[in-house]
Order: sequence, then C-alpha cells, then structure tokens
Amino acid sequence: MTTPTDLAGFDLFDAAIQQDPHRWYDAMRGDSVFRVDANGVHLVLDYDLVLEVLRDPVTYSSRYGSNREPAPAEIAEEMAAVMATALPIEPTLLDNDPPSHTRYRRLVSRAFTPKMVQQLRPVAEATAARLVDDLLAADGPVDFVDAFAVPLPVAVIAHALNVPEERRADFKRWSDDNIASIGAKLGPQEYLSAQRGIVEMQHFFVDQFEQRRLHRTDDLLSDLLDAHVSGDDGLEPAPADPVDTDAADAGDRPLEMHELVRLVQMLLVAGNETTTKFLTETMLHLASVDGAWQHLCEHPELIPNVVEEGLRLSSPTQGMYRVVTTDTVLGGVPLAAGTKIVAMFAAANRDEARFECPHEFRADRPNAREQIAFGKGTHYCLGANLSRLEGCVALEALTARIADVRIADGNTTEYAPSFLLRGLRGLQIEVTPR
Repeated sequence: MTTPTDLAGFDLFDAAIQQDPHRWYDAMRGDSVFRVDANGVHLVLDYDLVLEVLRDPVTYSSRYGSNREPAPAEIAEEMAAVMATALPIEPTLLDNDPPSHTRYRRLVSRAFTPKMVQQLRPVAEATAARLVDDLLAADGPVDFVDAFAVPLPVAVIAHALNVPEERRADFKRWSDDNIASIGAKLGPQEYLSAQRGIVEMQHFFVDQFEQRRLHRTDDLLSDLLDAHVSGDDGLEPAPADPVDTDAADAGDRPLEMHELVRLVQMLLVAGNETTTKFLTETMLHLASVDGAWQHLCEHPELIPNVVEEGLRLSSPTQGMYRVVTTDTVLGGVPLAAGTKIVAMFAAANRDEARFECPHEFRADRPNAREQIAFGKGTHYCLGANLSRLEGCVALEALTARIADVRIADGNTTEYAPSFLLRGLRGLQIEVTPR
C-alpha cells in the first residue's frame, strides 16, 4: 500500500481521499491523534486510544450536536419550509450520554438480545435463499449490492418492525436519505431531496404508531408505545435507591412521538446499512483473493470468523464524533475542552500493533473478533448481534450453492462519498453454480 508523505493538505471531504483513506491513516498513525486543520477536528487512530475514548463517555461526550453536514446556504428558505413539517430532534442514542442514553437504550435493547435476534433467523434464511435463486438465474454479471446486500437486511429489519412488505423499497430509500449528509457534502438539491425523504419517513412512522395506539400488535413499535422513561424530561437521573417505589414511578412518562420516531429512525438505519456495506466488502475480498471463495466453501466452519474479518476490513461506520468535556491529554496530545474528535474505527481496525498485516484479508485471522467495527462501551452497536447473524446466514446460503465468484469485467470499485459511512456503490460479480 503506497503511503502519502505530505499530509498538509489533507481534507476529510476530498473525494479522492474518501476512495482510499487507509493509506492516509497509515501516514498519520505516528501522531496517534492527528489534527486535521482543514476540518477542525482531531482523528484518533490507534486501536488502544480509540478504546480509551469509547470507554470514557464522561471525558469524551456523544453530545456533540449533529453529525450531518450543514445545509447549503442557498437553500435556507426551502429547508425552513421542509423542517416546518418535521418532528423535533431529541438526543436519544448516538448523540446522547448516560443516564439519559441508558434509559433510551434499555427500551430498544430488548429487541436485539441474542434470543430475539435468533428468532429472526428463519426470515433471514428464507430471504437469503430467494436472493441466491435470483443470483443463479441471472444472465451475465449482476450487481451484488442491489441483488443481495441491500434486500437481505432490509427484509429482516422490516419484519422486525412489522411494517408492510410493500414499503421495503421505501425503507432503503429512507435509509439512504438519513445517511446522505453524514460525513459528506451534498449539492443543494441533493440535500433537499434527502431531507424531504427523512420527513416522509417520520410521517410514515407517526402513522404506524397511531395505528398501534388503536390496535396493539406483538412488535417493537407497540412495545415502545407502552414504554416509560424516568423523569419529566427523560434526562434526570433515576433514584439510586428509592424508598417509595410508587413515588418513584410517578415521575415516569411515556415517550413522546418525536422520541418514538427518532428511536425507530436510528434502528432503521443501523439495522441495514452496516450489513449491506460489510457484506459487499467481504464479497469483494472473497472474490478477489485467489482461492478464498473455494477455501470458504470447503471450510464453512470459518464463516463466523470471515464475518469478523469482513467487519474489520470494511468498518462500515468509519468513526464516531466525540466532544472533549474537560481539558485532557490523549496519546500525549493536549486537548482543550470543546475540542471535537473522531474515534476512527477504520484506522483502529487496521492498526498493525493489533492486527498482523492489517490490510490483508485472512479468513482464519486468530484475533479477527477483536475488531471494533461496532464500537465498544456505552455506545456499542445495538444491531451487532443482528448484523453478525445476517452475515453468517448470507455466507452460509451463498457458499452452499455457488461454486465460484468472480469480479466481472468492467466493474468499478467506487465508494460512496463519505468519510464516516463507507461502502461500495456497486459490485458486479459473476457466479458459477454448484
């Protein structure tokens, strides 16, 4: 991997850098914490330092504000009209700290326990089988993203949220709209279109929740309607040892509509984007490395480890913002209160101090599960269990019926333009049936 020598002009929004950021991170790594002058943030690159940040939510707060890039100034009036119909933004999970974050997380974590996730396995298996049928029936090259990596997790999260099957295409469109301006700069009309999609999604789920108010069903949306948070505003700490249980419960309140929709909004995105991106990147490696696909077919017991290795190399969520709450020193670098940092999962997952030959794909890498694509600590990804299950189900279905996978002639390895959410736009492949 060629490493650049001049980092003076490094810009996180440079399109060329976003296509291949890892060589730049390698060049920065000697500094451990690298200040990007063009963007006014510090990147935390080393594995151990990223863990230090993630495990200290007091010093490194998630209440950093929005991780979206601001709307272009020329559409301010149009944006105001769109936002007038939007729901208020309430910090809940990604942009929140304990104890408020803990309460919100507790409400949705029940849907992603290992037991609950295993109950989704039949849906994932049936969907994967159908998608493999389509791959094998294709006449010529097929885009793995559109044909498999998108519809599999969308079908599963749609089932988990118990919304109509005919809205699955909307699910993907809304998910794309939600992430469009995260770590990326959009043109004025692109920004407007994405925001309109987000508001459309909000209104859809408002309607879904209102339907559940009238007729409860056995699903997460009904569970959230029945849930309560402590404190009048959801932010006050709950009593550590309440003497009067009834008095403590009296301060509980149901979630407001904007809180309900925000939680589902994040679950929708987290429930499919990570899987789509890491499945595609894993397929790229399996199809590109000589003998890798055949080896996995012969040794299906390696599938769980290949999922971990795919997550490590892809790191779909490349990093997460934090804001320093008090003057501190990280990796020998003084950071003043108010400094914005980005804990770069992508760089940490390719730290040669932790992973031997970090840029290589190794199906049997012994410490692949040490990857931190899902983060660590308080904000460890709620959807990690689901994403791992979908990855295993996908590879089981694909290797059972496909003897060989090749990158099609003319395929272009192009990544969507974002420094925070990285994934291939498409992956043209050709398959040979067993």
